[in-house]
Parts: sequence; structure tokens; C-alpha cells
Amino acid sequence: MPLKQHEREAKAFGWWWVVGLILVIIVGIAIIARQRRASTTVQSGTPSKRISIAIVPKALTGEYWARCKRGAEKAAQELNVELDFVGPQSEVDVDKQVEIIENLISRGVDGIGVSPCDADALVRVIEDAMDKGIPVVTVDSDANTDKKLSYIGTDNKKAGRI
Repeated sequence: MPLKQHEREAKAFGWWWVVGLILVIIVGIAIIARQRRASTTVQSGTPSKRISIAIVPKALTGEYWARCKRGAEKAAQELNVELDFVGPQSEVDVDKQVEIIENLISRGVDGIGVSPCDADALVRVIEDAMDKGIPVVTVDSDANTDKKLSYIGTDNKKAGRI
């Protein structure tokens, strides 16, 4: 049975709300991390730049990720944060996702939200980001490391037992 217009709008709003909440969490954590990093370095007296957050989906294709991107962009605008929504073209391009996160770490973004293509392949870069004071939150799919700030999503193992 096709969804009515108001049901489609409610579903789309739901995704914006979820992604917005994720972005708020990452921004809050990034602010704390930035303050900690600043307290260990000499203050230069230059004005601080906007908070820079990156969302790295499994892929840039598909309606699910398109809705997530719209929600993230809306939340970033409302929170006045710089947003990079960057990911591989395919959900199986694990190497590209690793490369993207390595580049984000090199750029010194303030926080990363990632939906790992592979639970094991992203462990090293997630841990590297955390070691460098860049908070990482896994979203939708988790990574096999405890060295991340949080996981936001469904426990698929528990859901499968229901």
C-alpha cells in the first residue's frame, strides 16, 4: 500500500531529526575535544574557526543516504557548523572510506560520524582519530572497537533474535 503524502513527509522529517540529533551530539563532543586540545597548546590570540564536522556514510548513493545528507545539512546550518558529507560511491568500497577518514584526520576536523562499510577495516582509522583527539561516533553500523565515543543505531544481533 503506497504511503500517503503526510506519511512520507513524517518519515522524511524523522530522518532529519535523527541525523540532526547525531550532529548535535558530535558538535557538543567536538567542542569539548577542541577545548581540551586548546588547553594543552599556547593560545595564539587568533579567533577560533567554526566547528568542522564530517559525516562519512557507507555510500553517497541511495535515498536513505540522500535523506541523511539533507538532515545533516539542515542541522549544520542551524548549528552554524562546517559540514563535510563525504563518502565512497559504493558501500563495498572500504578502501575509499578508509582513505576519506585518513584525509579528514589530516585536515584536523573536530568530529567524525561514520557508518562503517566494514566493522573491522575501519578500526585502525577510528582509533587513530580518537588518539588524535578527534571524537568519532559510529552511526547505523558499528565498528569492532571500543575506542570510539559512541554507537548510534540498532543492535542488529538483538533485533535478529526478536
